[in-house]
Amino acid sequence: MEKSIPVIAFNTCKKETFHPGKGFRVLHRKLKQSYKVELNKEELNLEKLKAYDVLIIAQPTESFSAEEIFTLQQYIEGGGSLLVTLGEGKDGQECVLAPFLAAFGIQANSDCVVRTVYQKYFHPKEVCVTNGVINREINRAAGKGAAGTSLTFVYPYGVTINLQRPAVPILSSGFMSHPLSRPIAAVWESPKIDAESKRRGKLLVLGSSLMLEDSWIEKEENSKLQDVLLDFLLHKLKLNQIDAEDPDIADSHMLPDSAALADRLRVCVEELEEIPRDFNQLFDLTPFRFDTDLVPEVVQLYGQVHVKHEPLTLIHPEFETPLPPVLPATFPTTHRDLPPPALDLFDLDEHFASERVRLAQVTNKCSNDDLPYYILECGDILGVTKKLRSPRNKDPRSILEHIFKQIVHFKKQNQELDGPGQGQGSQPTTPRDEKYPINSSLAAKPSLGTKRYHIIGNDEGQDDLSPFENNAPWDLNLTVDYDKCTVEGSWRLETASARFKAQSCTIMGILVSGDKRPLQFKVMVRNVIGEYTTFRFNGVIAADGLSGEWEEVGINSVVSQSGTFLYTLKDT
Repeated sequence: MEKSIPVIAFNTCKKETFHPGKGFRVLHRKLKQSYKVELNKEELNLEKLKAYDVLIIAQPTESFSAEEIFTLQQYIEGGGSLLVTLGEGKDGQECVLAPFLAAFGIQANSDCVVRTVYQKYFHPKEVCVTNGVINREINRAAGKGAAGTSLTFVYPYGVTINLQRPAVPILSSGFMSHPLSRPIAAVWESPKIDAESKRRGKLLVLGSSLMLEDSWIEKEENSKLQDVLLDFLLHKLKLNQIDAEDPDIADSHMLPDSAALADRLRVCVEELEEIPRDFNQLFDLTPFRFDTDLVPEVVQLYGQVHVKHEPLTLIHPEFETPLPPVLPATFPTTHRDLPPPALDLFDLDEHFASERVRLAQVTNKCSNDDLPYYILECGDILGVTKKLRSPRNKDPRSILEHIFKQIVHFKKQNQELDGPGQGQGSQPTTPRDEKYPINSSLAAKPSLGTKRYHIIGNDEGQDDLSPFENNAPWDLNLTVDYDKCTVEGSWRLETASARFKAQSCTIMGILVSGDKRPLQFKVMVRNVIGEYTTFRFNGVIAADGLSGEWEEVGINSVVSQSGTFLYTLKDT
């Protein structure tokens, strides 16, 4: 005859807190490997319950009617097995199954098991019980046959249980928890064998539903404990009778609720005396009286201490100088000098070395494998890194691209200087010529009329964004009148930064007369606090570029910072 597969059902008709769709997904997958698992969504019916070998009710939230409680009792008496799991907060006296469990001598308390010392888990209510198996047959079935070994399980947010015969405890809170060694799981087994099913009905009550929940069933040996308890409900395991008759549990001790008593203070009960009509009698003035009743006793003390009784006489005082006289100091006091500065923490050569020396140091320190680091360090020393916006200032290829563009612009300027006008008979160059390169086209044609130039500052077309790197993109429009030697235009900042707002500024300047004809103009920019900052630009137009120096002028015409610029021009 083919052996039938046991059927395990989860009850969901009372809005259970945990079921295969919520909280028991891991348990459901595990049971489906060996058993047939079903869900009972309808009202409890004895005919339907007889088809289940084990019925699991996990922390219900709706109350059971008297007919449903009677149906569960008939199911157990007919040889069925019932597993009831409880939890903290909604159990105890408020448990919806309290009347049903009381018929079997089981009562859940309205408390919570807590850990007295820290072990593995942070929350005190997440208790790791190392010696909580009361019946030795459970340890044997779990493979803990050696003496002194026991299952270790986690008991999170669970309650304790009070028992009366014939209910038997199988798990306790252990000796490191509070309450100490109190039952947390109990079983009840029918004394009679059902004639139809040939089995004894069984009831197992577990004080914590979270022991079988998805996040806790794999912790410690909870999964192994769940297998043993299910074997007991399926009549594969029989408890040890010695441990069932005399379980190792501690008695329950009731403690007064100190917090509740502190809120209900009561005065001492005393019998009040009759209040006299004269209220002055209520005051005790003896501690504050002033009289001569003690004078006779004081006079008698003279004879007892053998002192002559005579009037007191004046004792002339003798003044003693406790300290020597103060004299002026011959030498001034010597105070402790300040400690010298910790200069040994700084490399002065590194901080004050020139660019050439720093470049030589980096070159000697790096090898062929350190090429990216070498390019970044050299770009920082030469000031190229601060001219590029993030993240391009961290890319070695962007630094090399910027340097190569500067070299190309420099070569273009040198080609113009080496043109036809630089042959024999040309004027020798001066330091001012080196500062402002000669535009040969302007020198040959002193009258060029009016020209307009457009400069766009962004990451794509304009690499040099100083001095408004944080406000890019920006537009610079210049109108140069070579006849009137005037410079006008506007500078529009498209993006706001932490220092300057997005704004449009007017440019006013002059074109210095001479062969080189350098530009001098200034722009006043309004910062975020409403004050104006002036920037002065001195440069020359060479080929398709505008190059020179800029200065930021602060209060009292003091130059706070300066730098160089090289812009790419577009004729309009």
